[in-house]
Amino acid sequence: MVNEFIEILRYSSVTVFIYIILFHTNVIYEYFKYSKLLSKLFKITDYIQYQELTGDKDILYISYLATIYNNFFIKLITCPLCLGFWINLILSIISGNIFNIFIYYVTSVIIYATYKKLWN
Repeated sequence: MVNEFIEILRYSSVTVFIYIILFHTNVIYEYFKYSKLLSKLFKITDYIQYQELTGDKDILYISYLATIYNNFFIKLITCPLCLGFWINLILSIISGNIFNIFIYYVTSVIIYATYKKLWN
């Protein structure tokens, strides 16, 4: 029983970690700006130009993507609930039981909602 609980927390924490990294930091910009290939692939120069043009230096890279690019993939990665579903699906497959997606997903959403409430 305790092992199952720890497994649920472990996998859910991975999702919450990804949420925090993507939606509360600018880690993609900060790391990819040093690589010409990644900078070009992830349009980091466009992001910097957008910040300068709008004067909004505080906009996170993920928010910039959601604002500028209107396609399915961007909507998928900029929506925490949508992204969480796919992350938890992958994690449940890794765990060896596809039906774990339900408990991983709900647990990760609860932990993330708690984090957001405490953070703000």
